[in-house]
Amino acid sequence: MARRRSSFWTSLPGLLTAAGTLVAACAGLLALLLGRGAAARTAASVVSASPSPEASASPSPKPSASSGVNGSWAPLPSSPALPSAGRSRAPPPASRPLRTAPTSSPQSFQAEVDVIRADPYTGTVTCPVTVTFTARISVTQGGGLVSYRWMRSDGASAPVQTLTFGQPGSQDITETWSLGAPGETLSQWEAVQLLSPASVASQQAAFNLTCAS
Repeated sequence: MARRRSSFWTSLPGLLTAAGTLVAACAGLLALLLGRGAAARTAASVVSASPSPEASASPSPKPSASSGVNGSWAPLPSSPALPSAGRSRAPPPASRPLRTAPTSSPQSFQAEVDVIRADPYTGTVTCPVTVTFTARISVTQGGGLVSYRWMRSDGASAPVQTLTFGQPGSQDITETWSLGAPGETLSQWEAVQLLSPASVASQQAAFNLTCAS
């Protein structure tokens, strides 16, 4: 009976060789896959680390005031100063509003009689007696013409007279009244009435005299 010859791949050396070849092929395939993964990760990290075109483009430097066309600009000409008469001012803040000074109006003309007296005003006298009345007219504001007249208790009145005041001040005026007879008792008065700049009557300057017999 003839002996059958076995194949190389069915023998133990053949099986070991086939197994080694398979292991080597698997190892090569695994290395190839690992290499591709590492390359992909490296490329992704490179892409993420590289700046974008917009970011990588460096901003163009701003020309300074002294820069020019060839790298050195001439300084800008300063604006000519406006004349003081035409210069406008910015309004002040709202917390401090601008306020204008009040215009002083001309003072109104005012006058008054502040002193009036009679002399003599009491006692026993020889009659007929002359009683002298003195009054003081004062202007407190302004200046102008003051018109006045004397009035008496018996109803008589003196002619209208005037005083001129160039500025505030005072002027004295006088008036006399002669009356009485021996043995009479005299109780009378005189006053001053201002007619302009306003109608004002002064207090009465009274006297009480007894005429000697």
